[in-house]
Amino acid sequence: HTASLFSALGVVAVSAGAPAPVVAVMFAAYSPLSGCLTQYGSGPSPAYFATGYVSVVDWWRVGLIVSAWHLLVFNTVGLLWWKVIGLM
Repeated sequence: HTASLFSALGVVAVSAGAPAPVVAVMFAAYSPLSGCLTQYGSGPSPAYFATGYVSVVDWWRVGLIVSAWHLLVFNTVGLLWWKVIGLM
């Protein structure tokens, strides 16, 4: 989904006035976040899931918490840091 939507959403964001380098870096930073959300979101995840090491309910619960934490940090600390170093 990332590869198919990257260019379309990038064009929309830049057309709305966002700086192209910031859009590219944000998309690159946000795209790996989906790897922690589901049991098939990254390469080693199916191996952990298939062995019964983690249940589906636990995986989605922890994945949601970790994803929310990542978004909180990226959207507060990350954007403030970009402002300090002049990217925004």
